[in-house]
Amino acid sequence: MFENLDFTPGKVVYNDFDINHEIPLSEQIYSLKEDLFQVNYNNKYVIDIGWYPEFKTIGEFNIVIIKDFDWENPIEKKTCKDIKTLKLYLQDFRLKVKNLIDYKKTKL
Repeated sequence: MFENLDFTPGKVVYNDFDINHEIPLSEQIYSLKEDLFQVNYNNKYVIDIGWYPEFKTIGEFNIVIIKDFDWENPIEKKTCKDIKTLKLYLQDFRLKVKNLIDYKKTKL
């Protein structure tokens, strides 16, 4: 689903996203998991996607940016109920993390 996105310098470390946008979510209940997709940026930042509550059609995608593995305090979080919006959020988060990394490099 996200194969055409460039996550450089990050690395996709987990991809169990097998949800088909052409099939209603109610017919893919076993694909609605808390752990769907994760990108790690040099163990400093993580972009994580999950569905909450797991295996329930009445739920939503959660996408977060985590810094220094502080899962209790994401630096950004968004929710949505459809794959099209999720993909837009992922593109936005990917650029935000790249900017954070680039900003940090220029400060050194």
